[in-house]
Amino acid sequence: MVLEGTIELIISMIISGLIVFKFGESLRSNSKRWYLGGSLISLVSIVISVIVFLQIIEVDFTSWWVRTIRGVVSGYLPATMFMYVMYAGVLSKDHNWKKKMMSIRTELSILGVILYLPHTLLYTIFSAPYGIGQLMSGEITLFTQLMTWTGLMNSLLLVVLGITSINVVKVKMTLPKWRKLHKWSYLFYFNCFVHYMTLSIRHESYERAFMYTLIYGLYALLRLKKETMSEKSELARAS
Repeated sequence: MVLEGTIELIISMIISGLIVFKFGESLRSNSKRWYLGGSLISLVSIVISVIVFLQIIEVDFTSWWVRTIRGVVSGYLPATMFMYVMYAGVLSKDHNWKKKMMSIRTELSILGVILYLPHTLLYTIFSAPYGIGQLMSGEITLFTQLMTWTGLMNSLLLVVLGITSINVVKVKMTLPKWRKLHKWSYLFYFNCFVHYMTLSIRHESYERAFMYTLIYGLYALLRLKKETMSEKSELARAS
């Protein structure tokens, strides 16, 4: 397929951007409707994917509707939502995008979790056993093991971080405990990067690998800059 995965990634980034900057107010004020819509999309994606995987019907994998569903099932759309969540936390306070992104950070995270469930569920059932079986047999390949264990670890983190992002659960936790738990989101982001890079390089989609390197590399630099400035501020207050 032409630019397999890369086109899905770019379109997903645009859709996520529209949700943040065009429909952010709607997401914040009508979050339950968005969650319901995301749940329906996830359910339909799972059903169609299983039908295709079991070869109950034959489809043209280059058709637009298959690639659209693949954008959800392969995790591109929810992944880009989490990219906006990531950057919301590291942009400077005076950045024009900061306020809009922070105002819907929680809702966008939950919607991302809902849309990530098809990828998580289908990957755990159909793909992960292959990597585990390979490990047990001793016929180990680096790419497969990286994809398997980063995927499985992120499946667990996705559920835990997603559940504790829901307000009903969040209010029952003390703020220090909640913040400590959600520091694991950095491991989630790192695992995402490793998982996506491994898949991209394995399929020789080097343009997609470059995009991931740029997105996550810039985030890492901004995170480092923020932490450095925070430490300097603490030292200044202490003195």
